[in-house]
Amino acid sequence: MNKREVLDLLIQLLGSIRLAPEFVSELVSLIAKSGYERDVIRILSLRLRFLNQEGKFAVRGKEFEQINASIFSLHMTGKGFNLRILFAFLPNDEPVFLYPFFERAGKRKTDYTSKIPLAEERFEKEMEEYEREQAGS
Repeated sequence: MNKREVLDLLIQLLGSIRLAPEFVSELVSLIAKSGYERDVIRILSLRLRFLNQEGKFAVRGKEFEQINASIFSLHMTGKGFNLRILFAFLPNDEPVFLYPFFERAGKRKTDYTSKIPLAEERFEKEMEEYEREQAGS
């Protein structure tokens, strides 16, 4: 699939999820023309359905991992890929997807050290936006 096709599918799929501004373009760059776009989108659809059904309790599922007090990881693994999405919850329990990345193959435990600061920075910006929205309501 080319980038436009992947982008169109992701926009449809992620329409109900709050996203950091850079998130979609980063995810498209990771998966477009990879050969496993459809698998990633299928698995992401399943994870989103579970997240929508379970809300904040979804993080108890085996496909999720709590990284620190506010950041969580959504795991998507398939033949040829091992993708992670870092996300957090706003005060209203709405998830916000912050940063996608590929996990290196063969690792037993993901090293989030370099990813967490970026996710936290993006979450801080999303919190500021959320607070502006709440003040304007």
